[in-house]
Amino acid sequence: MSRLLQDRAITSAIASAVCPNAFFLLPPRAALLGLVSTQSYTSTASKKRKSQSTPRRKRSDSRYLELGLPQTIAQDVASQELARADQVNLQLLSFRVRLAEANLDGALRSYPRLLRDKLFETRDTVGLAQLLHYRYRAEKDGSKRQALRSHVESFQRDFMNRALPPHPSASLHLISYFKESRNYDKGIRFWNWVIEQDDNYINIGTYGAAIELLAYYGKDLDYCEEVYTHALTRFAVQFNEYHLSPEAILPDRGQHMVTSGTSMQLLQGILTARLLHRDWRNAYLALDTALRIRPSQIPSFFFQLFHRERPLQEAYQVFCLACRAGNVIPGSSLTTLLQELYTAIQNAKDDRLKEDIVGAMFNAVHASIGSAARLEAPHMNVLLKGILSMLYTTEQTKSTQALVLQEKMTKTVSSVFEQLLEVFGALGVVPEPSTFNTLIQMSGRLKHRGLITLAMRAFEDTGVSPDANTFRSLQTAAARLQDPAMLKSSWTEFVRFVTAQGSEPNSEDWTAFARVAKRAGMSYVVFELMPSFPQDPKLGPKMLIPETQDLAAKSLDSDVDTHVQERNQSFEQVSTELELLRKRVNFHRFHNLKAAPLNRTSITSWMTNVDENWQSRLYDELTLDLAAPTVAPLDGLRELEKKPPAESATGFPLDELRYLNWKSINDLLMQAEPFEARREQLVEEAIAEGKSAQKSKTSRSKTMSGKSSKYGSGTLQADLEDIKAACTHRFTESEWREKILSLRGTGHRP
Repeated sequence: MSRLLQDRAITSAIASAVCPNAFFLLPPRAALLGLVSTQSYTSTASKKRKSQSTPRRKRSDSRYLELGLPQTIAQDVASQELARADQVNLQLLSFRVRLAEANLDGALRSYPRLLRDKLFETRDTVGLAQLLHYRYRAEKDGSKRQALRSHVESFQRDFMNRALPPHPSASLHLISYFKESRNYDKGIRFWNWVIEQDDNYINIGTYGAAIELLAYYGKDLDYCEEVYTHALTRFAVQFNEYHLSPEAILPDRGQHMVTSGTSMQLLQGILTARLLHRDWRNAYLALDTALRIRPSQIPSFFFQLFHRERPLQEAYQVFCLACRAGNVIPGSSLTTLLQELYTAIQNAKDDRLKEDIVGAMFNAVHASIGSAARLEAPHMNVLLKGILSMLYTTEQTKSTQALVLQEKMTKTVSSVFEQLLEVFGALGVVPEPSTFNTLIQMSGRLKHRGLITLAMRAFEDTGVSPDANTFRSLQTAAARLQDPAMLKSSWTEFVRFVTAQGSEPNSEDWTAFARVAKRAGMSYVVFELMPSFPQDPKLGPKMLIPETQDLAAKSLDSDVDTHVQERNQSFEQVSTELELLRKRVNFHRFHNLKAAPLNRTSITSWMTNVDENWQSRLYDELTLDLAAPTVAPLDGLRELEKKPPAESATGFPLDELRYLNWKSINDLLMQAEPFEARREQLVEEAIAEGKSAQKSKTSRSKTMSGKSSKYGSGTLQADLEDIKAACTHRFTESEWREKILSLRGTGHRP
């Protein structure tokens, strides 16, 4: 091929010399250089090339002079060669710019030509593999995901045919794509090919991605553990087997650990497999290892796995642990956690537990702020729902006493709501229509009209405009409040709203409205509206406020007084929590969770009663090489060896943070044991009753009782009672020591 190119260059150069006007034989050099110079980025490159033109020209000239060409022709050919190189560089640079911009379509358009000309480098292979993987992850449209599959398979084919420069990260992204797209069979076939290749195609991180794929594919845990062990053996030169074991000892607990080649990806892979197969003990030991190696630099997916696969009380504590170390957890994870806590409030029957859960919701917000995560309106909305669910009961009585109580509650809730908006506003959270829609939705659930009044006034005071969901929420609230007039007016206003947007209600809107009315026993409202869509006079937020009841000359009985007193105590708790949140926001180091610590890292207010000295002694025993001789440093090196501990982004010295993490893992192991014991008991009871369900592999499956095994006893309250009974036992130091060593499983797998 090189000989052919040389022949073509000679022929073109001679033709240009013989017939200078034969532009069809050879593009003028000025035209080529002009094409390149139109790109802004080439100005610097051109200057650099100009400064180096003499030596480069000489090298090119001498090569063509050796072929027997006259000097003038040799110089001309060399100049044209530079122009062609610039054009090639322009194409490759354009491809890389598209990768950086995540412009997949643009990158794929230039991909075939660059592949044909063999211009790709290793970084291009990795960049395109990463973009294909991340685009699939971000794409929600099913048809677009399907179209993406052909591009991935084409890339995979070129990669396996060695048309692309290899790199282990490209293999990792392909394996992860097959896992996330649930195309397990192709993923397994690709992995079976990759594992036979040399280290240009595979590294220890690739093994981690493969273990995740195998676990989701359904391979048993023993097989996944064998792959994990094989990775440690294959890359033994990097001492991963020691560093990733639970018994490894750090040279300095106060400093970051620097270990070339130690892969968190491999640890994440085996942790995933263990969680999916309910090996909770060794999953927590893997997390403990990750926290020891990198106490403040763990990928967020580690913690998200526990949120997805472990019960709520453990997921909450893992979330707080992650934030305390400065790991930024995605906002969607905080939203999901708050939503699950809100659901637990709805299911709780004990007022004290409701207060504890609301406190946990506030604490999760504190933790998220401390980790420098960004709060958004959905977080405020769910927190608001939790507060309202704690403060209000769902009593449907229409007695005078209840109405007076509701009036008192509305005034107090209004004050709390204003404080909530103020605190979140200081964090840059701007109220959205969804925030006020939350009040409307809760008014129906809690049978409290005053919340609608509060919401409509908030729309007016803040200048936020209602959206379509505002009127849908009003429809649902009106149905639950058994108010046909509000139901009708909310539909009329909805029609006016969508019409003003240049649209009109569709069949889905009408069906949803009819369903709401039917469930409330007010189908006659639907029949009244069916002949046409009436255009009533303009209805603003004020027109949608329900009429207030006449509360004059009414008295309260003793039961209502007691209820008011209980609610006042709850209001005091909420006010205290908001004040603490305000102080954190106003604190100049609000990311410093050491200076402004979290109230607690468990949902309930009780904690395991363990002497701090016991914990410190056992921690030192397990994490220090006490048998190593201590040699006094030379005077000249004394200051050098006394290096101050490094700190996390949240203000904790790493030696202290590692100790706190170790204690948290002990607490989680103590909680997980009674949960799993209770769950196994439910399984055995169901089997004894002749139910056909099998033991679930993951905590997302269903238990024998039909309840999600996210809760071993069916509810958070029952689970917490089981844990409390197990963890509040008064241990002696020797008993506690034996318990922890047993849970940590001396001799267990790493």
